[in-house]
Amino acid sequence: TVAGQTTPDIEVTPTSVDFGTVLIGQSADRTFTVSNVGTAPLVVNGFTFGNAQFAWVSPKLPFTVDAGGQQTVTLRFTPAVAGPQTGTLNMSSNDPDEATVPVQLRGTGTTTAVPDIDVTPTSLGFGSVTTGQSADRTLTVRNTGSAPLTVNTITSNNPRFRTVSPTGPFTVAAGNQQTVTVRFTPTTAETQSGTLSITSDDPDEATVTVNLTGQGAPPPSRTLSVPVRRGDPGQIVMIPVTLSEGAGLSALQFTLGFNPAVLSLSGPQAITAGSLVPSNFSISTNTNTPGQVRVVISPPLTLPIPSLNSGSGPVVQLTFQISGTERAGATSPLMLSNISGSDATATAISVNPQNGSVTVNGLLRGDVNQDGVVNVQDLIRLLQHLNGEQLLTGDGLLAADLNEDGQVNTQDLILLIELLTAQGLLSEFDGLTGEEALKIGGVLLSQAAFIGIP
Repeated sequence: TVAGQTTPDIEVTPTSVDFGTVLIGQSADRTFTVSNVGTAPLVVNGFTFGNAQFAWVSPKLPFTVDAGGQQTVTLRFTPAVAGPQTGTLNMSSNDPDEATVPVQLRGTGTTTAVPDIDVTPTSLGFGSVTTGQSADRTLTVRNTGSAPLTVNTITSNNPRFRTVSPTGPFTVAAGNQQTVTVRFTPTTAETQSGTLSITSDDPDEATVTVNLTGQGAPPPSRTLSVPVRRGDPGQIVMIPVTLSEGAGLSALQFTLGFNPAVLSLSGPQAITAGSLVPSNFSISTNTNTPGQVRVVISPPLTLPIPSLNSGSGPVVQLTFQISGTERAGATSPLMLSNISGSDATATAISVNPQNGSVTVNGLLRGDVNQDGVVNVQDLIRLLQHLNGEQLLTGDGLLAADLNEDGQVNTQDLILLIELLTAQGLLSEFDGLTGEEALKIGGVLLSQAAFIGIP
């Protein structure tokens, strides 16, 4: 080959064509593909048959296939005598190293109309499928004979593979075809294989087999979560319990814990189904333990057992009322526990909790820096104000007035030290009053240099 020279390159698929069984005097057409895998146009300019019962139908000769292109060729078998017939199509082109390409031909002539089954593909691979879920694949049953084909049974030797449709015997007219849907439903995370056996009244192929393979995959970990909310005293707050993915999960139960001093379930419809729960599922609840609600979501007793709706969304929504007498800043944790989930085969599915909380709005005395908690950082901020380094304003100034006398001074600093010491956040002042701690701290306090303050 000269450098830079372009040439055509012929490729034929398949290299053999089977016309099946055909009544004498009738015809059957089949196709094959001519591809040009070269870099210059391919010209197919002639053909010969070794048996006159096989004929070229289309396209007309000569025809050209551009580089990278392909052309479908149709052939016809018209038997003149009974019995098996064979022949060779020799196709010529301008391919420099394959000037002639052979295609093997075969067919059977008959005086009696008979069916002839042809199943494609001969193997089905389902890939990786999550346990408890399903994947469908299809195969085609063709009748290449001259009489109706009756398919009697389609059976699998592995129950993880089953035929979805058609569900019973069916007939395929001569020259027609029927699509068959096969489903793979793994119950364990391992490789599965099987054989699909198709029986029919084909006189020389009473049983045709199709190889089946699939991989069961463990279900992905799910997350069950509740949000972080804020609300005013006496306010109604809606708390959705959200599942990250419902597909493949057929049953779910969990406990949600809360602080009954801050929250209470509101009314007879305090717990309602979320969008992930189908209408035919049941939800039972138990609120006998104060500060807890137990939720059990169950599928209907039908086969096949369904799963929750796919996607992310709430499984239930709870309606709480915040206590009207609770102080500002009070918080009720929302704690998920005792979570269990399973698929349609009762196989456990891991579900991880993501907890939340509800906090009462309003002014939290001592929260000088307004971050929602009272800690050493608030003491530093109050010292900055008292030293004139960075004056407080707004809610921060109001929160610094711990004794609520309308002024922010050393007395408020003493109260904040006592509060933090009681919480164990200023261990160096354990056993001292706020005033004693202030006297001992002296200049160290004003410089924010004692232990616990960076």
